[in-house]
Amino acid sequence: MPRALDRSPRVDLQASASALDERVFAALVAVSGRLEADIEDSRSIAHVQWLATHVHLLGAIRSTHRSIRRLMGAGRGDELDLTVDALPLTRIQLERVFLVLLLAENPKRWHTRYRKNAWKVLAEKFFRDRRTVGHLEPYRDYFGPNGQGIAALRAFGREMGVTEDEFQTLRREILEDTEDDPRFKTWFIPDMPNPRKCLGLLSDPTRLRLAELFYPAYDSLSHFSHGGLAGVLGSAILRMPDAQGGAVNREQFWSSAVLETALPMSYVAAAFTATFLAREMADASGIREALLAAWRPCLCDGVPLGMAVWDTWAAEILEADRP
Repeated sequence: MPRALDRSPRVDLQASASALDERVFAALVAVSGRLEADIEDSRSIAHVQWLATHVHLLGAIRSTHRSIRRLMGAGRGDELDLTVDALPLTRIQLERVFLVLLLAENPKRWHTRYRKNAWKVLAEKFFRDRRTVGHLEPYRDYFGPNGQGIAALRAFGREMGVTEDEFQTLRREILEDTEDDPRFKTWFIPDMPNPRKCLGLLSDPTRLRLAELFYPAYDSLSHFSHGGLAGVLGSAILRMPDAQGGAVNREQFWSSAVLETALPMSYVAAAFTATFLAREMADASGIREALLAAWRPCLCDGVPLGMAVWDTWAAEILEADRP
């Protein structure tokens, strides 16, 4: 269950989505810029990879938020049903919150697995596609043992730290090859844990407390994914002509079920991730100002999830007075 708030959200706050985008994006860019500068100064390949992962993550958060904004723009016309698709994207934003918490918990363990899973996704698709079309003439060269496809897959595997044992294990698994090769050990690449499992893997009290704040919001959004009936019905309600709506007020339903969920939670996920990654940056006064501008006043005073994160953690990290 979510924790009860100690104060009421302010309902008098007003800000355009464009203005909030500008503030939150400025924070993301500021933190990303500092990470990129650290990449230039780093002499460790492992550290460069670690920093680059977070730069890419901040970029992905920004891109996904822009996608959410475009979908929400359909709410101004007669395509309200399109906006429901913003909810699974918001869920992805919250999943990234759990990712940064998990990576911070045990960088070596989880960052290694995270990188190998990036290769695993492409490798599974490659071997499945090879099974489907690799025997056909137009595809034989690409999928052949010396083809461009396998060469690219091996190159990416080396970049992600995948061993030959892991490569051959996945190949045999996907192709259902039951013949043992004594040259290679069986070595599976485990999947990354989902947010629910993350709760049991976070031992640091602060990170666990933050994960517990975000989890109820993530779980509520999960019902709109995987073809769930909540998403199907929500879309159906918003497609329904007003004359057939009966007791359902489409605008009110859209506002409460979609508008007041997708954008606010995406903003909070973005502001939190930027703040979390900046928490140990030295001489980060300019970044701190950008982060404070992203949080204040709307996210820390007007969005319940943002208020919970602000009061529990972010205000102290940014050395800001609690409201």
